[in-house]
Amino acid sequence: MSPNGDPTGGSVRLPSGRAGQMLALGVLGVALLALWLGAGAPLQDWYADRAERLDQQRLLVAHMTEVAAALPELTGQAGAGALAVRIDETDALIAAGLQQRLMHLAAEAGTEIASAETLPPEQTAGLKRIRLRVAMRAPLPQLLKLLRAIETDTPPLLIDDLDLRADAAPDPDSPALEARFSVITLRAGTASAAPP
Repeated sequence: MSPNGDPTGGSVRLPSGRAGQMLALGVLGVALLALWLGAGAPLQDWYADRAERLDQQRLLVAHMTEVAAALPELTGQAGAGALAVRIDETDALIAAGLQQRLMHLAAEAGTEIASAETLPPEQTAGLKRIRLRVAMRAPLPQLLKLLRAIETDTPPLLIDDLDLRADAAPDPDSPALEARFSVITLRAGTASAAPP
């Protein structure tokens, strides 16, 4: 017996031979697993997150490059649409033409415009904004179809100040929305031309 009371004489006997090798491999495996869980897995997750962020940034740069390359063409199209208005047309004639165009687009969408009020023109960066304030009541599918038709019309039209409200007393057979919005067309110049 050892002086400290250990019956084995103070030494711990480890298995030798095949059993010792298996124990050593088990301890090594546990140590490697602990190392992996403590450092390797978090590093791998961090690397995967960084790679995903870099891929997203590459896609964003590619998209922004495409948009920047298309900007001059889009600017030219917008300018051509604004300049397509005849020089001798007054703001009132342009607004009346815009109102007729909206009525036509609404009919194609399966709805109609209740009222269209001409707003005072606004001058912005060499372009004049001719505006109509539109009020209507329509089911959502027809309203969406009309808004899409306005946005894709040629020459380009803009939608602004969109305000949607549900009916105070909805009809269960034909639920509809009350919509108010501004439609804007552009023309070049700083003042209205005199009528012919």
